[in-house]
Amino acid sequence: MSVLPVDQQPGMTERLTLTANGPAGLSGVEASSGEQGSFLDFIDIINPLQHIPVVNTIYRELTGDTIKPVPALVGGTLFGGPIGFAAAMANMAVEDQTGKTVDQHLVSLFKDEPETTAVAAATPPAAPPSPPPA
Repeated sequence: MSVLPVDQQPGMTERLTLTANGPAGLSGVEASSGEQGSFLDFIDIINPLQHIPVVNTIYRELTGDTIKPVPALVGGTLFGGPIGFAAAMANMAVEDQTGKTVDQHLVSLFKDEPETTAVAAATPPAAPPSPPPA
């Protein structure tokens, strides 16, 4: 069995860089996509209301607040250890596949809003031309 460095692992395209040269020593978190984290992302990381199960769903529904994937992952690890990391990764995978987080799926079960699923218009196939009369 061989072990490859992370940057050579198949499917590993994201890289996380932490920097500490911004205001108050916090410039945020930068993903390999070049997106720079902000002070609000740092607040999302340390805000326990964003990471406690059930509480985070209620908090986000009441305030309309959202959290980006990297702060969710870092905060989940900070508050939940390895289990928090695994839960944040699973939530990110669900959101990547469905466009909604696990929280959003659960909240939609209790809301009366109709699902917004695009359905192709069904048009009957055209009838074949009839043969000319003989």
